[in-house]
Amino acid sequence: MANQFNRMEEYFGYAICDKEENSRELKVYCPDLLPMHTGSLNATQAQTYIKNNTYAGNITEANYITCTYRDDTADHYAFPPDIRKGEQVRVYKLADSEQYYWASCGRTEGNRRTETHRIAISGTLDNDGVLDDNNSYYIELDTRRSHSITITTNKADGEIYKYQLKIDADKHQVYLGDDVGNGLFIQSDVPSVTLTNKSGATIQVTDADMDMTCKGNQNVYIKGNIEQVVDKNLHVTCKGNVTIECEGNVAVKSKGAISLESKTRIDLTAPSVNVSKGSTI
Repeated sequence: MANQFNRMEEYFGYAICDKEENSRELKVYCPDLLPMHTGSLNATQAQTYIKNNTYAGNITEANYITCTYRDDTADHYAFPPDIRKGEQVRVYKLADSEQYYWASCGRTEGNRRTETHRIAISGTLDNDGVLDDNNSYYIELDTRRSHSITITTNKADGEIYKYQLKIDADKHQVYLGDDVGNGLFIQSDVPSVTLTNKSGATIQVTDADMDMTCKGNQNVYIKGNIEQVVDKNLHVTCKGNVTIECEGNVAVKSKGAISLESKTRIDLTAPSVNVSKGSTI
């Protein structure tokens, strides 16, 4: 309905087909603008020959208006809503322009199925025309192209690192990390959980196994006790030296044999060495 006190003309219409992916255009049937069209809600075009005092020739008649997405009330929405056929939309144009715009009414969203929805804000003071992956902080929910949720920062304003949380239900994955190689990775179908940094230090839990890898030092500081219970074998391989320092006692108990083997020598230094069961050193 046109408002005589406003240079904007506004109408209500219906999407005559689904909005195409990655498009800002929508075909809309608007009863106020196309009162002569009746019948089912399907996009149609027809060639018609007309002749009058000013023009003679073929023209194309359609039962829809092609509108461009523009919603001044939808702050931070990076993509147009994935409108479905039959959904009600608002149609308007400014002043004497022949360009029509559309925006969602939010009244018939039950028609929608899968869609891609992104909330984005600019990551830079530059006056960028369109927010995209390279200049914005955004949250994206996608059930149209994939089944995923993404939250990401950006480096458009001088940030040193970029961070991202990606939940991908199709690939059974969750990833939280930065753009230099530090991250936490979950693979649900394996199952595995991996924690790694850019230097290659990694803790990986895969099914019932756990691996720890680092190219530097591993330090553990504990004020309490350490208790390790191994049901099978304990094997330690060291290419350098092993040093155990203890301010109290060190006890080694075994229900089987204890073997000490050296390719050079074994030194025992103590005020006294006692061996029970009748044997002596």
